[in-house]
Amino acid sequence: MAVSDAASGRDLLLLPLVAQRSGGVTLLRAPDQGVADYHWPIVARQVPFDDDTRPALWAVLKQALARQGDLLRLGKMLPALDNQTNPLLGPLPSWPSESIGHHFEMPDGHAAWLATLSRQSRREFARHWRLFQAAPDARFERITRVDEGLALLAELERLQAQRLGAQSGYRLGEAPYQQFYARRLRSGLAQGDVVMTALRAGTETVAVAYGLRRGTELTLVRVAFGDPRWKPCAPGVLLMERTAEALSHDGVKRVDLSIGSYGYKRSFGCSLRPLRESCVALTWRGSALATAWQTRQRLASFTGARENAAPCREPNSNY
Repeated sequence: MAVSDAASGRDLLLLPLVAQRSGGVTLLRAPDQGVADYHWPIVARQVPFDDDTRPALWAVLKQALARQGDLLRLGKMLPALDNQTNPLLGPLPSWPSESIGHHFEMPDGHAAWLATLSRQSRREFARHWRLFQAAPDARFERITRVDEGLALLAELERLQAQRLGAQSGYRLGEAPYQQFYARRLRSGLAQGDVVMTALRAGTETVAVAYGLRRGTELTLVRVAFGDPRWKPCAPGVLLMERTAEALSHDGVKRVDLSIGSYGYKRSFGCSLRPLRESCVALTWRGSALATAWQTRQRLASFTGARENAAPCREPNSNY
């Protein structure tokens, strides 16, 4: 769905959606099937969507959406990005999501960030690195060649399938998603928009990470490790920390560990990145479902229980 400037024809906002028909109601939702960590509309540069223009934007968008479906369901929405408020929030009623992002800041570099962590966290990172380095030919690598990156991506997919493939809702092993990550790697690895790193010991791949970089921010979207015998050195966590150090020398100042409430994220001193959820009726057919969903959210706000999102340990999150 697109909102364009009537005078210039320039697209101001793009909102990718898919339609799902069930019980006589057409639901419009994000096309990722739960794989994406965050949702954000594609907004043209230098478009000032503010408190005055957002209601008008939503009025135009809702009218167009109502010709395609009865109910709009948006989840894991970022409230703001790059100092810009999400143009859909405000006009849309929304509630806190159970899915929460986690990130940590390194404005003064990796060493300065490390010094802000607890003594226990620093000792654990150092101990894990020593244990890993005790293996023959143990090393950290950042991959920059596309052919090597594709081979490593195949290894990452194999490792994640072994670890997560039996979970309901796991989709990253499906061909369309594998092809998407491969295309993104081909187009972005050499430019540094895609980051691939690994821990290796001899010819064995111990852990793999796939990240996306935007300026000074790196988001680690997929991390996997292999043989359980490496667990004493926490290879997934160790790889994240080694990747943060390597990228800090390349100008990265924020590392986003994405969604999924895993205990290891506390060791990084992460700050939380709250997300929002919304479900609104576009036509009278969707009114009952939207009202029921919104009522559950109001009740959840009193009880502290939320049923509006995937479980905290999301099957497609990064570990």
